[in-house]
Amino acid sequence: TRLRPVEYRLSRRDTDLAKLWMGKAVLEKAKEGNTYRLAKAKTDFQSALRKSLKTANEEELRRRKEYAKLLAKEPSGNSSISVIKIFLGENLEHSRRFFCDDTLESVVQWLGSLSSIIPDKLLMSEWDLVDVSLYPAKRIPIPESLGSTLQSLGWFPSGQMEIIMHKE
Repeated sequence: TRLRPVEYRLSRRDTDLAKLWMGKAVLEKAKEGNTYRLAKAKTDFQSALRKSLKTANEEELRRRKEYAKLLAKEPSGNSSISVIKIFLGENLEHSRRFFCDDTLESVVQWLGSLSSIIPDKLLMSEWDLVDVSLYPAKRIPIPESLGSTLQSLGWFPSGQMEIIMHKE
């Protein structure tokens, strides 16, 4: 037998208005809490990140091409290669191959070819790049680490990063 989903409807004869108003007051109070604010901020961040990747006017496309021109050709061999995977919010990831002696600056330029806003946000510390290959995850200080090689950062033969909103 197939089960049908249960359907709930609010009807006047079943409604206890006092409970309804109490429930509404509890929900409104929850909006003032830290948990709600953090969840809302994370949702807004992921939405902005997703939007920056999907939408592009002519100026944005031009900036992405400029970042792409700065990148060396993606290596094709198997020796001395680092595979870098970046997680950009929920269910969105990209990966690319680099030489292990390429620098973090090359990775940031690659991220700029995906969305030109990413390097600016990372360099201004509005967003953080986090190494999730490790446990616990480690925040990468972008301005100080731009000249570091992928191998010295521990990303050989692979590394996994995530872009998250900045935490004070």
